[in-house]
This record gives sequence, structure tokens and C-alpha cells, in this order.
Amino acid sequence: MSRKYHFVIPAMMAALVAGCGSGMSTDGNSGAGSGSAKTAAVVVASGNLAAASWSSVKWGGGGYVTGLVYHPVNASLLYARTDVGGAYRWNAADSTWTPLTDGLGFGGAEGRFHDVESLALDPANDQKVYIVTGDTTKQGANGRLYISSDRGNNWTWVNLPFMVGGNDTGRAVGERLKLDPTNPSTMFYGTRTAGLWKSTDSGQTWSQVTSLSSATIAGNPPPIGVEHLMFDNSSVGGGQTTWIMYAAIAPDYANAAGLTSVLYKSTNGGASWAPVPVPAQAAGFYIPHMVRTNDGNFYLVFNKNAGEGPAAPAISTSSAAPSAMAAGPCSAAVPRAVTAACRSTAAAPARASRWV
Repeated sequence: MSRKYHFVIPAMMAALVAGCGSGMSTDGNSGAGSGSAKTAAVVVASGNLAAASWSSVKWGGGGYVTGLVYHPVNASLLYARTDVGGAYRWNAADSTWTPLTDGLGFGGAEGRFHDVESLALDPANDQKVYIVTGDTTKQGANGRLYISSDRGNNWTWVNLPFMVGGNDTGRAVGERLKLDPTNPSTMFYGTRTAGLWKSTDSGQTWSQVTSLSSATIAGNPPPIGVEHLMFDNSSVGGGQTTWIMYAAIAPDYANAAGLTSVLYKSTNGGASWAPVPVPAQAAGFYIPHMVRTNDGNFYLVFNKNAGEGPAAPAISTSSAAPSAMAAGPCSAAVPRAVTAACRSTAAAPARASRWV
């Protein structure tokens, strides 16, 4: 089978739909709303009042939906993460979203851990869910890894040895947390400030992947760092290590670490890494999303900035192998209405043509 690599190079990834989510403050953090406020008259009645009952209602605020993750085997299982409102699971039967972080373990004292920077699913067990949480890197506080064995109904958590910025700029990048599809107890995390990290015990302990870089950068203002990882593997389960993988690295970390590309490849499970040339049009760009579909094709999105930024036309290129990207032919410009909408990207399993 001939493999194709597709690349989309917009200069700005704008909001998917006009008016989606809440407003944004100047430092990139979500606010409760936007626009000016008007004062309304309030009348308070006294006397005996009937007992009231309360129920949840749907509303249109609360932050951005920054990531969508399909289970790679169970196509009906879809999760969403948000920058300030926790994580959700899609219920296909009644077309509703179930909040997963409104119960025990996510009370008032855990307010900063409702900001989900990344979400991952165990490809060999559709009951297991992982979310990495923490509001910002600006205060220097480390994040948490929450773990569920029942699709998010109950959680345990462990402290992480690195900072997490679920509500920082560029929060739609990723997914930063990736599980080896054939050996899911091995997982990697692309951090904002401390490079790439690895766990071999399902997230209980972590170590820095110094074969890529041991550099650490400041968390204020929030950087983007190592954006995410992509495994080159079509299989699920079996316990074998996935040897070939790609790491997307933001220009801020690449420059600080002395790396020569924004894309690196390992052919030995992360023991060593080599730079991969990117198309000349995308030199110094960010790679907010990389997806490998079930047909073996790769899709990469290049963006001029980490999130917000000036608009410009998008270009789609494809080539036979990542190492040939720079020489890949350019096709016609992709309409901006399509490509300027990449806040988060997910491909449905077994349906490579279905994207959200």
C-alpha cells in the first residue's frame, strides 16, 4: 500500500464557529463572557415561598472545547476536553454530553484541575481514560494525571513532575498525552517547559526523555514546548513496543534546546531522535495537530502561530514519506473557511473520511 502524508499550512487557526465558547482575556485565558455588561433592576419578594427544586440545564458558556478524542477501536466512544470546564463523554443514544469532572475528586479545592490540557484513551481497554490537568504554567505549579477505569465515572490521581497549562495560550495543541497503541502502559507527554516525558507504568512515575533534549524553559509567559507525539502503528495491544514515532516541537522549545527542526523522528522507541525537514513554506511554524488514520495515512497541520494570529491562505501538500516533505508538491490553496477552523482535530476510527 502506498502511504500518503497530507499537510495543511494555515497562518491562523481561528474559532470553528463564530461565537463558540466564551470570551478570551488578553493573556489568552478564557473568561466568563465577552462584551459590556448592563445593570438590570432586581426585585426581591418577601414572605412565605414554596419549596423549589433544581435541575441541570444546558448553557452556551464555560470555555472552549479544546480537544476531541475518539477511541481508536470503539468508534462510538468520543470524549471532549475543555480549557476551564473539565472533560465530557458523548452519548450517541440520546446525543448528549456527560460531564466527567463534576463529582468527587473535583471539588472547590481542585478548581485549577478542571482545566484539561490533554486526554487519552487506552486503545486496548475502552474503559480506561486519562486526563492531564492544571490551569497555567505561570505560577510554576505542577499538574495532575487523573485515571479512570470506568469511562470517567470514578477517578484516582497522581501528581506530575512538570507544569501543565490547560488554560494557557495554544491549549488546543495536541493531544500531548499519547499511549503506545500496542503497549499502552507506556505513555509519553509533551510538556510546555520541560521537553518530552515518558512513563512505563501507566502514568504512576515519569522520567524526562533526554535523548530528545534535557532543556527546561520558563513557564511565564506560558510557552508551547513539545506539542505532541504520533506513533506509526496500525495494531492494538499485544505488548510490543512501537518503535517508530514522530514528535512535534514548537519553535520556542526547539530554539531553546538547539533543535534544528519542528519535527523529529525516532525509529527505536525514543532512544534517539533525528530531525525531519518540513516544507519550506512551514519553516518555523507550529504543528498543532498530527493524525494517523486507520488506512496508514498521516495528516499534519502547520500553523504560523500557537493559536491566535493573523490570517492568511492555507496550502495543502502531500508526499510519499516524512523525509520528503520539503520536496513534496504543493496543491491548490485550501479554502480558508475550511482550514481556518482547526481548533481541534480528530478522525473517527475505521472511517478515515469522518473528521471532527
